[in-house]
Amino acid sequence: MAEKRASIPSYEYVVTLGNRWNVTTNECYMNKTSASTKTSAENLSVSKDAKKKRPVAVILLAIIVLSIVVISGSLCGYVALTLVIMNKKPETTTTIDNETLSRIENLETLFQQVPNEADFLDADNSPSIAALQNDTQNTKEILLEFLEFARKNALKLNALQNQTQDIEEMVEEFFEHSGNQTQRLNELQNKTLQVIDSLERQGQHRSFPTSSCVALSPFSPSGYYWVRASNGSAVRVYCDTTRSCGGVTGGWMRVAELDMANSSQQCPSGLRQRTDSNIRTCVRNTDQPGCSAVQYPTANVQYSRVCGKVIGYQIGTTDAFRGFTRSISSPYVDGVSLTHGDPREHIWTFAAADSENGAHEHSSCLCIISRVGHNPPTFVGTDYFCDTGIPTYDTANPPGFLGADPLWDGDGCEPPNNCCSFNTPPWFYKQLRQPTTDNIEMRVCRDEAADNDDIAIETIELYIQ
Repeated sequence: MAEKRASIPSYEYVVTLGNRWNVTTNECYMNKTSASTKTSAENLSVSKDAKKKRPVAVILLAIIVLSIVVISGSLCGYVALTLVIMNKKPETTTTIDNETLSRIENLETLFQQVPNEADFLDADNSPSIAALQNDTQNTKEILLEFLEFARKNALKLNALQNQTQDIEEMVEEFFEHSGNQTQRLNELQNKTLQVIDSLERQGQHRSFPTSSCVALSPFSPSGYYWVRASNGSAVRVYCDTTRSCGGVTGGWMRVAELDMANSSQQCPSGLRQRTDSNIRTCVRNTDQPGCSAVQYPTANVQYSRVCGKVIGYQIGTTDAFRGFTRSISSPYVDGVSLTHGDPREHIWTFAAADSENGAHEHSSCLCIISRVGHNPPTFVGTDYFCDTGIPTYDTANPPGFLGADPLWDGDGCEPPNNCCSFNTPPWFYKQLRQPTTDNIEMRVCRDEAADNDDIAIETIELYIQ
């Protein structure tokens, strides 16, 4: 019998079906040893009846072999279609489903029942031929059923292959589209971050507060901005972007502002208004010695630098650091004390002396070089301003409200008063030991009753950074 070949796609695989068919690389074929064996009448000594029966057996065997070839080709096609759809290299051995194996085992059983050639040499082979005819009919029916089964599976596999190809195309298209979308999303994210960064640098929206006044764009004007407090909340504060203090220009957050020259402004809680010759000021709301405190919130914004000024007026015979107590929580000065935290930590002190000629020597400023004066407490160090509003003290005419020469304004210092060059008022600058979010406390203090001396405040500006 000629060799039967069926072409399939290029995959390396082997399908073993019993001991009869081998499916190998790129083709399927079937070898039967009987196909290369020629049987001639000269090699057989049979009876006349047997010779008549032999063509029938040969024909039946030929039909069986041809059926096997057809089935083998169908199976090879079935396996090939399966491998194409799976679109992957098979393993060394590829399995066939259980139903197909069962059908093939039935065929093998029938083939084993085909009579051997020697059986035809018997005297009476009629029963064998009848059985063979019956088996042949059964084989034919099984073969037809199996071929129909293979045909249906081939159609299903073909449809499945088409669907798989469509799915693969859809997946490729999805990933291509997904890649494009990812790129677009990345671009959009970058642009969004740029917008958020721009908004934060502008500090114009509550949802996008700037981290601090320092973080504002260098082109931002002074004004109100949204700033992120240390607790994460957004607070609206005034940022001064041009002020220079302590060698630091811009980025200052204002925490206190008072200008009593502006008739619309009022004294803060803890102080009361006083007016002398159309000069509006704020003084303690009690006549007793001590201090009156005002708290200036920092909006929970962290800072480590403080800058500011306080302008006031002398009333009576103030005594600078001559106070009878020297602790930070006491009226250690006739003047103004700035602190933060609890316990208090010193920021700056504004001291008011009695006069430039120092009628009371120990009530003078150390910067009035002709007088002795009292040293400030240790916690003050050199972080203070000292000034007086009267050139010469007249014991016959005790001073009242001295509105001609404001205190701590850096002006009006006459020799031997050198206080205008000490720490260069009116602006002070203080670098704290460590960052804090404490409110700033301003206390107006005196060590005697109001009929002897007092301090009147006209201007306050405090900034943090």
